[in-house]
Amino acid sequence: MAASSDTRRLAAVLAADVVGFSRLMREDEAGTHRALKRHRQTVFDPAVAANRGRIVKLMGDGTLVEFASVVDAMNCAIAVQQGADPAGDDGPPITLRISIHIGDVIIDGDDIYGDGVNIAVRLEALAQPGGVCVSSIVAKGIGTRSGITFADGGTVSVKNIDQPIRIWKWHPQESAEPGALPEARREQASIAVLAFDNLSGGSCDPGGATGDQSQVLLCRACRPPALAGSGPGAVEGRLCEGGDRRLKTAVSARAPAARAPRRERRSEPPSPGARSR
Repeated sequence: MAASSDTRRLAAVLAADVVGFSRLMREDEAGTHRALKRHRQTVFDPAVAANRGRIVKLMGDGTLVEFASVVDAMNCAIAVQQGADPAGDDGPPITLRISIHIGDVIIDGDDIYGDGVNIAVRLEALAQPGGVCVSSIVAKGIGTRSGITFADGGTVSVKNIDQPIRIWKWHPQESAEPGALPEARREQASIAVLAFDNLSGGSCDPGGATGDQSQVLLCRACRPPALAGSGPGAVEGRLCEGGDRRLKTAVSARAPAARAPRRERRSEPPSPGARSR
């Protein structure tokens, strides 16, 4: 088989589209066209340039942009969706849906082709107005580098793509729970606190001690504050106060435990038949 002469490279592809563009054009064609130009000049194009992107093509209200870095692509999308575009005398405000996918693309002059492009375009329709939809590979590649968290959009099937795709969503007015990316949750470590008795005889000497009972406090992020033991030597654990997962313990003061009096060894009286020599 002859080797392909196609030039390929891995790229992060961003697709953007204006929400309700057909309706806006029907209501005010000239004003919508001016508003779209204003948005591109003041919000979209500067964000692309600032994040080292390349606008591949403009398709009416749609735009296709290529990035060498998936983090740059996401930072561009964030800047665009957070950029203010109030309604003005030159037309209505412009709201976009944006999607990002990373994949192998074919380079043909200034244009790009391939599944990397097709998936990005299909995912754009799944984004919320004013939000961003990304594939799972993009969400994992970004991690926490852009300072945002994604909401799980589930697994979807899109037109003309054979395999289902796991998607993640972000919107500037909504926030997902931290750690929302597909990652196994690790169990928190357990801490055991034991009460001790002083066996050395001195009130301040820690040389000898033994645990008289096990008072165990388990640290689990999903459990409410717990009280381990009661009375002297009780250990109180408070967990997740204000979202803080550090364990705070307060050990009450405990007086040295009273020791049982030592029994004196009594000498046995001589037996009646014993003789003293």
